[in-house]
Amino acid sequence: MNQKKAFVVFLIIFFLKDIVTLAQSENYIWDLSPLLSSEEAWETEKTVIENKIIELKKYEGTLGKNAESLADALDAVYELRARTGKMYMYGLLNYEVHANSDKALQQYDISTAFDSKVESAVAFIRGEIKNIGENKIKEWIKKEPRLEKHKIRLNRIIYESPYTLSNESQKVLESVLRWPRLSVDAYDKFYNSDLGWSILKGMDGKEIVADPGAYNEAIRGPKNPDREKIINMFLQKLKILEDPFGILFTRRVEADLTIAKNRGFNGGMDAIWYLRDGMPVGSYKLAIEVSQSTLPTLNKYLKLRSQVLGVDRMSFADIFTRTKLKKRFTIQETFDNYYNASKIFGAEYQNKLKERIKKPWMHLVDSDEKSGTYGIFPPVDDSPPYILMNYRETLASSRALAGALGLMMAFEDIAEVHPSDTRDDPGITSNAYIYVSNLLYYE
Repeated sequence: MNQKKAFVVFLIIFFLKDIVTLAQSENYIWDLSPLLSSEEAWETEKTVIENKIIELKKYEGTLGKNAESLADALDAVYELRARTGKMYMYGLLNYEVHANSDKALQQYDISTAFDSKVESAVAFIRGEIKNIGENKIKEWIKKEPRLEKHKIRLNRIIYESPYTLSNESQKVLESVLRWPRLSVDAYDKFYNSDLGWSILKGMDGKEIVADPGAYNEAIRGPKNPDREKIINMFLQKLKILEDPFGILFTRRVEADLTIAKNRGFNGGMDAIWYLRDGMPVGSYKLAIEVSQSTLPTLNKYLKLRSQVLGVDRMSFADIFTRTKLKKRFTIQETFDNYYNASKIFGAEYQNKLKERIKKPWMHLVDSDEKSGTYGIFPPVDDSPPYILMNYRETLASSRALAGALGLMMAFEDIAEVHPSDTRDDPGITSNAYIYVSNLLYYE
């Protein structure tokens, strides 16, 4: 009788833990009103943007007249791109949390279409700014205060000018922005569809669906029988998508290469490093050389790791094996741990962190409705950064959230000084903030 009571108490405690976890994560659902106030506002914004695109035509051919004309045009471009950026981000984030909704998918699709349309409409500024020249641009920035706001955009356009096409070609290029996105969108849709994922009974007797979410947790989790089964079952099921994914990604590489060659780059790697990350042409080769020079050290590490893990042959998944830590990390614990770890950045940083954590900028609920994306989305104009993940109280989740907090802080600090009119991808810089935050958190 006592054993039965003890078992019942155990079950109650076990389920209460899950209820508490869910309740905690439900406290962290974002507020997207800084982007758009409602679904109706999103619909209205489409008409406003269409009209703004038409109005923008009056600025074509005027940027080189004087500093005032340049500022007028860039102010108009900023407003249009900011509006479109918010509309795009609203559609994207809604889709990420309602990945199985046809309405959310339609909203995302329309948003990306408007994004391409606007980028095509503003493409003329690149050629005109290139013709003004770097020296005159610098003079005009000193003369016209309104240009200070656009300094980063101007510097970036000048930096990219050797690979800028004619106005008409640039318009065509920007209008087909969704072409390379096809493979990514198809991948997301396939990956988050119900493909009849395999189900196994875990060591604790509970059923586990070997879907993308379970795989991502397993590959970063401790080595145990459940982990191996989840990884193998997931990869086996994914095999049915190998051929379509292969075709999609091959076409994506071909698309990127076609665009890169037409812009004057030797290849796609040079283009993405130069345009996305601001790295000099050819610098990716240096990264490869450095990686190759350190291979002996890496091989020694992998050999040692295989001995520690007790495996004869290392797989890619084994690189991510974590310690056998059963402790659960609540969201609040992660916040507290990262707050303590960030002491090195000073009191001002910690005070800002404390305030920003209270803001409705995170969506942490673990839900099957969500796409499974882990992302930190940068601010658009005056909107905040947003954090998206399925928080599961594991060490992997806790670490990921800590990295996201570090990048959130960086995005918001940058935005306070230089607000962005769109979603510029900070690339390497983003990864640096995440890695630094992770290292501090572990320490």
